[in-house]
Amino acid sequence: MFNYTGALRLVFALITSFGASSLQAQNRKPAAKPAHAKAVAPVVKTGPVRICIYTDSGSMIIKLSDSTPLHRDNFVKLVKQGFYDSLIFHRVIPQFMIQGGDPTSKNAMPGIMLGNGGGDMQRIPAEFHPTLFHKKGALAAARDGNPEK
Repeated sequence: MFNYTGALRLVFALITSFGASSLQAQNRKPAAKPAHAKAVAPVVKTGPVRICIYTDSGSMIIKLSDSTPLHRDNFVKLVKQGFYDSLIFHRVIPQFMIQGGDPTSKNAMPGIMLGNGGGDMQRIPAEFHPTLFHKKGALAAARDGNPEK
């Protein structure tokens, strides 16, 4: 049922929306170092899948879309395996986006180029739908530019 195909250079993993609680801004001074995910845990056991991501700068609740089942199931599988534990958001653009999920970011030394994906891992087929689009608060998978993969 789950296909591990995580070399997508994840922005997290799915095209979906953040839960409302994650949209509340934290009034904190920006961290001097990249935010590390301390733990990722399921929030509810029934209904739509929601995941809480704990970071040095606060926590976010994300709601995973049923419209992208391959990406949703892969993300849940990786969470259960602890794949995202201690990974960093290696790309942060204030007021725009954060990107994380690169397995090489765990314990990476400063100055190391990150965001190149997982190497030779299999890829999840694209799940594009005309009704799904990126908007503020959306969660998405970064692709390698090839719409066929």
